[in-house]
Amino acid sequence: MATKTQIGEVEADSDSDRVTELPGQPQVTFKHYAGYVNLRPQHQKALFYWFFEAQDDAAAASPKPLVLWLNGVANILFLEAPVGVGFSYTNNSKDLHELGDQVTAIDSYAFLLGWFERFPNFKSRDFYLAGESYAGHYVPQLAELIYERNKGASKDSYINLKGFMIGNAVINDATDSSGMVDFAWSHAIISDKLYRGIRKHCDFRQSTATSDCSAHFKGFGEAYAFIDIYSIYSPLCLSFIDSKTRPKLNVAPHLLSQHVSYHQATIHAQKTMWDIISTEKMYRGPYMPIGVINKWNDSADTVLPIIQKLLDAGLRIWVYSGDTDGRVPVTSTRYSINKLGLKITQEWRAWFHKLQVSGWVETYDKGLTFATVRGAGHQVPLFAGHQSLALFTHFLSNTTLPSSPF
Repeated sequence: MATKTQIGEVEADSDSDRVTELPGQPQVTFKHYAGYVNLRPQHQKALFYWFFEAQDDAAAASPKPLVLWLNGVANILFLEAPVGVGFSYTNNSKDLHELGDQVTAIDSYAFLLGWFERFPNFKSRDFYLAGESYAGHYVPQLAELIYERNKGASKDSYINLKGFMIGNAVINDATDSSGMVDFAWSHAIISDKLYRGIRKHCDFRQSTATSDCSAHFKGFGEAYAFIDIYSIYSPLCLSFIDSKTRPKLNVAPHLLSQHVSYHQATIHAQKTMWDIISTEKMYRGPYMPIGVINKWNDSADTVLPIIQKLLDAGLRIWVYSGDTDGRVPVTSTRYSINKLGLKITQEWRAWFHKLQVSGWVETYDKGLTFATVRGAGHQVPLFAGHQSLALFTHFLSNTTLPSSPF
């Protein structure tokens, strides 16, 4: 089990979190670590991480950056946040009723301070945030908190944040919803009649829906009953569906590993609510497991002001979109970016990887880049690994995506 200490204390040697083997997996040439950073004394609340060092970092001419991935070519730190998600836990059930955007940002920031105490050699590295889906909230909000706390930070607590990257990201409620409807219509999933009805009766700028809007959205959900909204062209196993019952809006099944307790021990993870989640397999929306997190106290209608603020501060921000996702589709992201009113510096064009069009890209002033990934669903790396790696590499090096196949 990984050694854990309070925030503010010097963390134990990181070697105590070293993962030396994984069941059924070959030995690797890079180091990786997993364990907990406590957010409260007496180990009552802790976030679980898994950290992978870059394979050739020691031999590199200059130190490679550190990336915190919230949902290879860099040192990658994966974080399971908020508590109640994955292996991250709390011993006080009250914490699960106080969760929201603000608490998640504060806890993630506290985690980073504790993690850097455990891995002090990474404190001076260029630091980036990345994530997908609802990380469209988590990432900008954490970036803003880091930016503000850095203003009065000591050398020991300063985080060398350079930018962030978000994919198929929830960033602006009105345009997210509007774009989801337009995507479904433009991809022949809903009829002209249903589309016109939604457009007539639904005002996506309002926080509550009318009964007429709700009735039309019921039809919208039924249109996705037998396809995967997160990857509209991926085949879905329908053999388990009762032919007499049309299911509600379908979510792609999440297949979880067996022998949970044995695997947990190898990565220094405690037995937590994750074990309960693993038996449920169905998720509320794309974000939250049923039965564990039932209340979310604050969720901003938009994070566009934060994105604008951090662009003005000089951070590099890339937004990407898998173009077969129907839940937070490319249309939503395009509408949201247009709300920023930024000047286009490089017009919409194809970008390439391995002699193929991998997507399209447009760049804006103040450091914003928007790229699509062709044929990828909601979780882009799952569907387009090579293209994702190419996109990620160019983001970190701040280089232009290839404009030709040669």
